[in-house]
Amino acid sequence: MTYRKRTDANQAGIVDALRKAGFTVYDKSKCGWGIPDIIVCRGRHCEWVEIKTGPREGLTDAEGEFYDICPGGPPILAWTPDLVIAEFDRRAAGRAVGGGV
Repeated sequence: MTYRKRTDANQAGIVDALRKAGFTVYDKSKCGWGIPDIIVCRGRHCEWVEIKTGPREGLTDAEGEFYDICPGGPPILAWTPDLVIAEFDRRAAGRAVGGGV
């Protein structure tokens, strides 16, 4: 079985905006097999991010399988840099207060 290894049209813009906002971004979009598109880090906190073109685009079967087993919890699902930043900050604050992974 093979999986597509293309990037969404908005990925480059999201990656650029995240880097400008002070995040380190690791592109994993060529991995395939349901692995999320990017990993974003700020300080010692990192999150997997699956980039979609909009709110109606769902996960592939392989992405859904990865979500179910993802270390550290489910990846962030987003289609704009603002969504990534807001969810990243929410999760980072929750981990700082409650410990967590």
